[in-house]
Amino acid sequence: MSLILLCLLAVTAHAAEDGFGSRIRAAFETLHDAGLGRFTPSSHRRTPKDDAPREWERWNEENRHRFEEALPSVVSITPPSAVPESERNGQGKGMGTGFAVAGGLFVTNNHVVEAAAVGGLVDVVRNDGALFSGKVAYTAPEVDVALVILNPAGGAAWPHLDFAPGIVQPGDRVFALGSPFGLVNSYSAGQVSAVRSKDRDFPEGVIQTDAAINPGNSGGPLLDGKGDVVGMNTAGATATSSGVAFAVPSDVIEAVIARYRAEQSLVAQRRIAP
Repeated sequence: MSLILLCLLAVTAHAAEDGFGSRIRAAFETLHDAGLGRFTPSSHRRTPKDDAPREWERWNEENRHRFEEALPSVVSITPPSAVPESERNGQGKGMGTGFAVAGGLFVTNNHVVEAAAVGGLVDVVRNDGALFSGKVAYTAPEVDVALVILNPAGGAAWPHLDFAPGIVQPGDRVFALGSPFGLVNSYSAGQVSAVRSKDRDFPEGVIQTDAAINPGNSGGPLLDGKGDVVGMNTAGATATSSGVAFAVPSDVIEAVIARYRAEQSLVAQRRIAP
């Protein structure tokens, strides 16, 4: 209130002067004499371009970097037998998502490839639209995990994602990649809402998240802030995103991969046994 009175007094005192500018200058002089200096506090002033980037700019850069680093490892997966030829254009209704891991394997949900079954062929589409033939190598329906390899084998040189060490906790930031409703190369962000125990028929450790996960996201990676895989997007609670979605935790996926490799090793030993 006192600030306003000072301004009014300054303008009134100079009302006889010609020009509005004279009165404004007087008001500013009064403010300066009162020790108020500039209107805008230093904390609210716009940061010059040559200064260090602000926090939100750094956050945006980290987001973009995480997306760009992960995207080459993420693929769309479509079982050809489940999708009409007219829809096999990279955006068909049967589309799911997968991601490359070390050793030439691609991880996805079992329900994405169950129409093809083990040994069946699927389409694997890279983020740039390049189409490859894949083969279902292994399935673990009890945890909704499946493994796909390129046919013929050739995925070893593919950029791959690493699994995050440790476990996630409620409140952790997470990021989902996939093809919701066939919209390839999509990216959404959220947080871990809960880590479920064996309640309501959830498998132990299932990750609940509010990151947008819709049909087509199934099989895609759920990443932590470092870009490592903490889980695999599996399902939303409803047909469209409702802020409640679920992901298979990374330790379950790693256990399936280890079991597959152990079985492959046994098969190889039998072949070379005398």
